[in-house]
Amino acid sequence: SVTVAAPQRVEIDVYNTLGQRVARLHEGPLEAGESHGFEFEARHLPGGLYLIRASGEDFVDTRQALLVK
Repeated sequence: SVTVAAPQRVEIDVYNTLGQRVARLHEGPLEAGESHGFEFEARHLPGGLYLIRASGEDFVDTRQALLVK
């Protein structure tokens, strides 16, 4: 989930450990002050470590996710 302090355009992408983008979870505006949840459909991907990167007009945040199959 993502919460932004001010309304802004946000992109949320998923990358594999080679730095290749494997999914885009969101691209567009988000309202401020509320939690926005996103689901990642990963049936087509192998198990392993992935990086989820959220970037907006005034922030960038990257988190790790472990996909276990």
